[in-house]
Amino acid sequence: MTRLKLFAALAALPLAIFALPANAALRVFACEPEWAALAQELGGTLVEATSATTALQDPHQIQAKPSLIARV
Repeated sequence: MTRLKLFAALAALPLAIFALPANAALRVFACEPEWAALAQELGGTLVEATSATTALQDPHQIQAKPSLIARV
């Protein structure tokens, strides 16, 4: 059992040493533009927020089109 733990620790050591932080922006998909704006305001430059609807559309009546699915 101790050999297995030692092997697991030694196998994980290179992964821990060479791990790099993620630099990509967090992608947020909101159903309403108000929530997208809130996520963008809170996240700043670290967030890329998109909305499924515009301010004039009813979010309950949205049709799932390929362009909408691609944004998710």
